[in-house]
Amino acid sequence: MDGNKLDFEYSVAPYIVPEMLNADANNDSGIQTLQAGIYSSINDVIRTNEESAQKLELLYEKMLADDELMLELEQITQYAIDEMKPIITNGTGMYEFFEKQMLIEPVGIIPLYKNEGYILIRYDQFAEIRAYAYTITLFEHHSSKYRGIRIQYIDSWQKNIVNTYENIKRDIVRLFRTLPNPAVFRVESSLSIPLDETLLPIAKRMLVKIVNENKAA
Repeated sequence: MDGNKLDFEYSVAPYIVPEMLNADANNDSGIQTLQAGIYSSINDVIRTNEESAQKLELLYEKMLADDELMLELEQITQYAIDEMKPIITNGTGMYEFFEKQMLIEPVGIIPLYKNEGYILIRYDQFAEIRAYAYTITLFEHHSSKYRGIRIQYIDSWQKNIVNTYENIKRDIVRLFRTLPNPAVFRVESSLSIPLDETLLPIAKRMLVKIVNENKAA
């Protein structure tokens, strides 16, 4: 393998001999000698890189032609897939478990237009209610349709007798006038799970689902 080892680290400096650097700058022949040396060095670098690229291409062709090597790579890939399956299955099961432990429902009357609105999230034993603006976008690809959702944090309220979900909705309408009658949903979970990594992705998925169900109804 040492003969096929490729080294792409080259520089022009090693090719410039000391005599060139000592050339008198006022001497035309000295300058010409220096220029010729530099151009020759650059050409050497280019030629060396081209040769290295050719070697790399030949090595790649040898790998493709090596049935035993390709079989080994295929076996490694299949092994990795088999190892990942339980992890993916377990992850899906945990995702569904968390979703079942979460409540999502509308706050007040839901308008006809629901692709934009707000989602209020409270989780664990925290009194904080975090508010996010959401936008649902429809993507079409051939005969299939997909919905994407984007959320943006806007503010927080402390849950108490005054700050009910309905009153928080009124505050949002008063503070953010982009939607006069927005769709607002609340999400609650008693689980102690990471907000950004776990709760928010599940909440977004649940929100898209409930918006679609309301449209179908």
